[in-house]
Amino acid sequence: NLYFIRKYVGYAPDLMQWLRIITASALMGTAVYFTNTAQLLGRPWADMLLAIAVAVPIYMLTAVVLKAVDKDSIERVPFIGHRLAPLLYKML
Repeated sequence: NLYFIRKYVGYAPDLMQWLRIITASALMGTAVYFTNTAQLLGRPWADMLLAIAVAVPIYMLTAVVLKAVDKDSIERVPFIGHRLAPLLYKML
């Protein structure tokens, strides 16, 4: 797919950017795996909700720390982006 995107669109993705995104995703996936398999709440649906609640902040913080996303990208998130971007960058 990347070959055809580059061939027909002329866009060459930045491989370091992709590596940062993959790293943030791997950390998030690891957190979800361990949170979900620990069965902390005893009910499958509650454990999944807990895993999601843990995964979202881990991915967001990791993506910001690794500079996988910038402030402009976060501001474009519908509904909460314009509030979330200053908060994330103020924390770091």
